Amino acid sequence: MTPAARLFTKASVSRAPDRPLRLTPLRSGILEIVTRHRRPIRAYEILEQLSGHMGKRVFPPTVYRTLDYLTRSGVVKRIECLNAYVAILQTADTSLLFICNACGSAVGVPDPDIDGSLAKDADAAGFAIEHSLLEVRGLCRNCRSQADS
Repeated sequence: MTPAARLFTKASVSRAPDRPLRLTPLRSGILEIVTRHRRPIRAYEILEQLSGHMGKRVFPPTVYRTLDYLTRSGVVKRIECLNAYVAILQTADTSLLFICNACGSAVGVPDPDIDGSLAKDADAAGFAIEHSLLEVRGLCRNCRSQADS
């Protein structure tokens, strides 16, 4: 089993143990590309790599539908400010996404305090949260140490 398939399986079991998600060849291919990329990747970059990998032309709606499925499954996050996608290597819900301005790496971190605060504020405002992800831009540890050198 590939690392991407293991990631998907963990997310599937944690999401709905009685209704596991299906990892089709297309989903597997896209998840492999996103996982291997190690930085946020745009849908059209995925499209180009997937078409080459599959040996046939893949159309944008197919890639977007699959990315939507993988996002709903919790193994991929869409980075709104970059219009790109990144694999999330833990199965817990991610509240914060730290994105490096230099290398483009992204790390997801769950934060129950932020989730609780958002839920409380939303409830006070009469708002039902459907999706939240705080995107934080800066420099990762590696890029900071290279800049200091």
